[in-house]
This record gives sequence, C-alpha cells and structure tokens, in this order.
Amino acid sequence: MSEPNKLRPLYLVNELAQAVGQEVTYAYDDLVFISHSEVLVQFNDDESLNLYLHKDLDEALYGSTKAKYEITAKEQGTPLYYKGRFSMETKEGKEEINLEFFPE
Repeated sequence: MSEPNKLRPLYLVNELAQAVGQEVTYAYDDLVFISHSEVLVQFNDDESLNLYLHKDLDEALYGSTKAKYEITAKEQGTPLYYKGRFSMETKEGKEEINLEFFPE
C-alpha cells in the first residue's frame, strides 16, 4: 500500500477514465473511485496503478471494462495491473465505508 498523505498524480487516472468514457467520482488517499464505484484504481508508490472492478458487474460489462482500461493504459504508457474485484458497503450509522478485495 502507498504512503498515506502523499500527493498522487490524479491526472493519470482522470485521463485514463475519460479515455474509456467514464469519470472520476471520488478520490481518497491512494484510492480513486470511477463511475460511481464500478471501478477502483489504487496508486502504487512507483506511480503504477492497480485496477479493481466491482464484484457486482455482470460478466459482459466486466470483460469489456477490463479490456478498455488495459488497452487504454497501454496506449497512454501508464503501467496498470489488474488485481481483481472489490465490494463496498456503508458502515451502519456511520459515514464510513468498508472495502473488501477479492484478488484474482
């Protein structure tokens, strides 16, 4: 995991998301949520990116989204590594979320 409170080159993720027809909807520390949490990108310390897709995406959308991000990142020269799926829940009674990752 990346260093907390380190400045991240958010423009890399923003350009990537826009190139595949999506948008950054929220960024926090080393995590960037795209298209209302369908896609999650995590910064690594070397400025490469980890890609996670929401576990509730149907298989067709999952496959096309993964391919779009991998192809676009390669074209842009951005190191992007697909790491698996994730789920997200709001903690009851709190303004916090719980993220769970499912490596592939």
